[in-house]
Amino acid sequence: MRDGRGRVGDHIRRGLSMAGGAMLACAAVTPSIAGVFDPFVAAWHGSGTVQAFDGQTAAVRCKVDVTTEVGERASQELRCASTGYVIVVNASMRLEEDAVVGSWSNDRGKSGGLKGTVSADSVDVMLVGEDVDARMLSVLDACKLTVTIEGKLGKISHLQVDLDKGC
Repeated sequence: MRDGRGRVGDHIRRGLSMAGGAMLACAAVTPSIAGVFDPFVAAWHGSGTVQAFDGQTAAVRCKVDVTTEVGERASQELRCASTGYVIVVNASMRLEEDAVVGSWSNDRGKSGGLKGTVSADSVDVMLVGEDVDARMLSVLDACKLTVTIEGKLGKISHLQVDLDKGC
């Protein structure tokens, strides 16, 4: 099916690549210090929806692997897929005093920075980069993680994914 500008999913796929970069940032907040971030380290699996600015929506399935690195650093691999495409995005983050800072990149050569705050059960960051200016809120509830992104993520206006770590 076409929308007059190419395949219907093309612009959602491009935007999701950026959205994935955003989503990975949330789950990547896992410094090696004991405390609030420890529950984020996991192999998360789940599904959700993405919506483009033109109103088109698509279902997505995602896998997010979060690991800690030396000191107060973490990394994440995000893989989201739907009919006809696969998106891989990586992130690197660190805790500096009371702030989470870091960078993200996607499989299409886009990259940017992020900065935000953390609490006992959530991560709230702003994502910035080329064609990206969005708020990402991630809320943890035991073995579940809900990630909601709203704002400008390329052609994407909204992404919500419910993830589970299998406990």
